[in-house]
Amino acid sequence: MKQGVFRVMLLLLGITAGFGGVRPSVSDGSEPDTVSSLELDSLASFFAGVQSRHPEKLYLHLNQPYYGAGDTMWFKAYLTDAVSHRPDTLSNFIYVDLADR
Repeated sequence: MKQGVFRVMLLLLGITAGFGGVRPSVSDGSEPDTVSSLELDSLASFFAGVQSRHPEKLYLHLNQPYYGAGDTMWFKAYLTDAVSHRPDTLSNFIYVDLADR
């Protein structure tokens, strides 16, 4: 699954880079410049690095949009893998800080 996501991201990035990477030919008839294989290799290594770091996303669901002084706050937290969006078991603890604005 992760390989499929990686390939789709690389394909979309390649398409996007293709639009910006090809420049119109100049009037002397020379060939237009394209994205080099070195640039594509660096993009592939970037996405492989992101995938190997196992980034996580935290979703916090609250029972109310606003709270007053003395209100009881109920919440539920979901920790997912940022690449596959499946539940993640890499971290065992979630720390929540409450701030008064």
